[in-house]
Amino acid sequence: MRKILLLVLAGIASIELLYAVAANAFLNLGGLHYLFKDTNSVSARFTRAWTIWPGRVHLRGLRITFQDKNLEWSVDLGSAYVVVALAELPRQTFHATHLRAERVAFRMRHRISPGSAHEAWVGALPPIPEFPAPAVFEASVPEAPITDAQYNLWTVHLDDVDVAVSELWIQAFRYVGAGRATGKFLLRPARWLWVGPAALDLAPGTLAASAYQITRNLHGHIDCNVEPFDVRVPTGLQVLRHISTHVQLSADALSPEVATLFAPAAVRGISATGGGFVLDLRATRGVIAPESHLELSEQNLELETNAFRLAAASAQLSAHGVAANESVVTFGIEKAHLDRPLAQGAGPNIGSAAFTLASENLDATREFRLSALNLDHANVTLEDAHWLDDLLRRAGLKLRGKVQLLASGHYAAGGGRAAEAHVSFGNDARLLFRDGAELA
Repeated sequence: MRKILLLVLAGIASIELLYAVAANAFLNLGGLHYLFKDTNSVSARFTRAWTIWPGRVHLRGLRITFQDKNLEWSVDLGSAYVVVALAELPRQTFHATHLRAERVAFRMRHRISPGSAHEAWVGALPPIPEFPAPAVFEASVPEAPITDAQYNLWTVHLDDVDVAVSELWIQAFRYVGAGRATGKFLLRPARWLWVGPAALDLAPGTLAASAYQITRNLHGHIDCNVEPFDVRVPTGLQVLRHISTHVQLSADALSPEVATLFAPAAVRGISATGGGFVLDLRATRGVIAPESHLELSEQNLELETNAFRLAAASAQLSAHGVAANESVVTFGIEKAHLDRPLAQGAGPNIGSAAFTLASENLDATREFRLSALNLDHANVTLEDAHWLDDLLRRAGLKLRGKVQLLASGHYAAGGGRAAEAHVSFGNDARLLFRDGAELA
């Protein structure tokens, strides 16, 4: 009996030794690269890897890159421990039943049209050295879909994922901080995708775009679930029909300067001394819940363009749902002053002003069309009407003295219009006509 036990133990030890030698040779002699030799879409490499027990693999410096006709991404894992279901490998399925990783960095950029290659914001897209930059859409002849008989792509299936995130760089926006991502997903290229439930926690960290630091205190939580779907079926935004999410993000000390990166060339600059935002977005299968809302505020906002300069003590933007099929966006300013380079004298003081845009839509798969525009209120005082000379010149008019405007208005896409305005003039106010006539 003892002899049989020793033989069994020796057999197990031999199998374990054979596994350790073969698996480590596979890992360190280019086996991972061999798996992706027939595609230029996916590549993977690492600086060090080893395994002792079957299916349990430790990696250092793992880097994976991916590209298709629409986007490119990379993910770096400083260190990782993964449990692989070896029995599924012969079926061309990489199934990790357990994944833990530290110092994870994810970068993603969408391809752009060649005509946009010189736009300022393109320089803020994340670098992925394996692919040319900028990442433009490539001219190509559409390939015939892969038939089931021809299908030979690997399926990637990850369960029990729990990784520590240090960087998220998506399009122009880069988060650096301490995050944690958990969940699971399955990808069968050119066939099926599902995600979740998955979650991302962001501890307070820095959010930046190019040289602009937006905030040092972005934090929040994101839940996401992507129902299993055939990736060949939906087109464009219809893919959102399979996605449900709850996004909660907030930050203080928010800088608006990054807006110049995406603004027209006529915008010279935008700045503020402080502000913040709160986002609470719920969406089910692409439909935004009415209780979703965005609140953004800035203090001492200054906006300068080629045509005017606006300085406001405070500015607020609010977006939220109103009912099951209606959304509104409201923008307001207080204690503001407006100047124009070509104008004479001091510009108007705006005590307060606000307007609201409305859309009869909360479905992100449909176009948001304007259903109503409201000028909620405007309180404007112009001490010296000389400031209007160049605007009134074409009409052959001049206005002198002090002018105050109190106004509100409403426009509906269906044709409904209403407006109310009260204009008052100071004792010295005069309206001059081109022929010299005067109305005092």
